[in-house]
Amino acid sequence: MNAAALCFRNWLRRRDGGAGSGDLEKAIRQVRSFIEVHGASRFQSAKPRSDYQGNPIPEKVMNRAGFRVDGANGEAEQYLILGETFRREVCDGFDYRAVAHALVERGYLDCQPPHLTKKPRLPEVGSVRVYAVNASILSDGASGA
Repeated sequence: MNAAALCFRNWLRRRDGGAGSGDLEKAIRQVRSFIEVHGASRFQSAKPRSDYQGNPIPEKVMNRAGFRVDGANGEAEQYLILGETFRREVCDGFDYRAVAHALVERGYLDCQPPHLTKKPRLPEVGSVRVYAVNASILSDGASGA
């Protein structure tokens, strides 16, 4: 019994993600990775930009995954991921509902219950349901959490 308990403790200590579901931990890392890789290229600003005369400046985003909400300091606060992109790309290989619930439990997903999404008004698309992933997912991942 003692040997088995020791083996289990050693396995648990070395295991990615601790005692939680390994698949959900991998899914969280996949969401984090998607934002790390595509955060600057596939996310359009949620606040339309304008020139000094107030004329809109169109933002060209190829293969848009969603929108980025920037704070007053200019850094991203949230990534608003479009529904199909979240389901087909971000959560590829995982149950997107389980991933969304795991993100909510960890404080990474901002939603409007009973939905796992929220419905902001966005440039070019209007009011649509999106998965609002907090940018804190990036800093928490960097610290090994």
